[in-house]
Amino acid sequence: MLLQWPHDLDVSGFLKNHWQTRPLLFEQAFPQFNNPLSRDELAGLALDGDVSSRIILRESDTRWHSRYGPFTVQELEQLPSRDWTLLVSDVEKHLPDMRDWLTPFHFIPQWRIDDLMISYAPTGASVGAHTDNYDVFLLQAAGRRRWSIDTNPGADKTLLPHLDIGVLANFTPRETFDLAPGDMLYLPPGVPHHGVSLDNECMTWSIGFRAPTHREIVTDLAENIAASIPEDAFYSDPSILLHEHSGQVSPNAISRIREIWNTYVHPDNDTFEKLAGELLTRRNIYAPGHSTGDNYPTADTQSQQTEQPSMTNVPEESLPLYLASLLGETQFWERNSFARFAFVAQFDAAENGQNAGVLKRLRKRITGEPTVKNERRDKTTTELNESYEPEFSSSGADLAFDDGHTDTVQIAGKANVKNSGDTMANRQPVTTPLSTAGSNRFVSAKLFVDGRAYECSDELARLLTSSYHISTADLRKLLRSDSNSTSIDTRVIGQLIESSALLPLQISG
Repeated sequence: MLLQWPHDLDVSGFLKNHWQTRPLLFEQAFPQFNNPLSRDELAGLALDGDVSSRIILRESDTRWHSRYGPFTVQELEQLPSRDWTLLVSDVEKHLPDMRDWLTPFHFIPQWRIDDLMISYAPTGASVGAHTDNYDVFLLQAAGRRRWSIDTNPGADKTLLPHLDIGVLANFTPRETFDLAPGDMLYLPPGVPHHGVSLDNECMTWSIGFRAPTHREIVTDLAENIAASIPEDAFYSDPSILLHEHSGQVSPNAISRIREIWNTYVHPDNDTFEKLAGELLTRRNIYAPGHSTGDNYPTADTQSQQTEQPSMTNVPEESLPLYLASLLGETQFWERNSFARFAFVAQFDAAENGQNAGVLKRLRKRITGEPTVKNERRDKTTTELNESYEPEFSSSGADLAFDDGHTDTVQIAGKANVKNSGDTMANRQPVTTPLSTAGSNRFVSAKLFVDGRAYECSDELARLLTSSYHISTADLRKLLRSDSNSTSIDTRVIGQLIESSALLPLQISG
């Protein structure tokens, strides 16, 4: 499933010239594309109460409305012959094999990908001209669709009033593209667009990316910081002075409130990394405090775990035997399709001073805290660019941010080289040795799974985030490595299996 880039363009050129700035048409992004999901199968998903689905109906140019699933067979059969669209979200979570179609987009970190939404529309149907607040790749899977877009930066984005969906009141197309199966259109956030089905076979895939608002980010961080503050910490003013007026708030009182505020809103790097990683891997990034990996929706691939003692309570000397019982005869494991995996690279003590910092700048953006630019440079380091975009990572899972400063970050003792003209076809996942011969250095990482943090080896974090499928042989090979991390990794693997974040892969045939 290799993404075919337009002539004279590769991933680095796309990130530099198009990502979040300019639309781009991919003619035959996936040549000879064979749609793996029929419209009847899509309709079948819309009957399921665990699946998010909706139908958008157009009554006139100014009247639209939505109906939300689950639907009944009778409701679907009674739909009119035109002017409606069925949309099903999170398809890759309910049909895990569909995740493979997201891997060509892993030049953007995995934690940024929101979902694969698939729509079906009869001839002439659309959801109206609209804008999205996030990046989206629109892949034509079956039939044909005509996309019209308005690339004018000053485009009118006024919405029609009194509708339960956002439809533009005034849309002026500047460019038009007719997409056939395998064609794809990339749209940055905020570009007005309008897609109309050209036949009764039209199915479109939307690969959308997460884009929480700054308000949502700050609210989430603030709520999680507040939850960690002791309940018995109260305001006090033992040095209160005689005041001039009983209604006045004194400068001393304001200073005291500022002191309390500053005590909590400037956490150390380790704490802030944890807060950011938890935020960015929650299944529902817009619902702070929810979906932290305790309960996954039921999926066909999910097996019932045998009732056993929790991995957290297993004595150190019993860990290998207990993990062996969890692994059993299973040859391959897969990440739960509802689970979000990502990691932040940590560093051993010898290197920590050199590498303090990418997330510190995110903290600066959120809190206003001043930071000092790191001027150190090393040949084994990666220079982060100046665009406040996620830095390209070969594993697609590293959390990296940039807000216009130049800094360097060493990735587990090995260069994570910025892409410079290579294509996805010749780029291979980076695997980094956990320890060097004759040494006991533990190169660690913070692994995040659905808003929960685990400390493990850098090698385990990269193994779990490089592919949706992991072999038991690779897990055992990692655990046999001569490293201080073995018992830590053993416990983490066991916890992920116990929580159903890792599931035994059923191989048919």
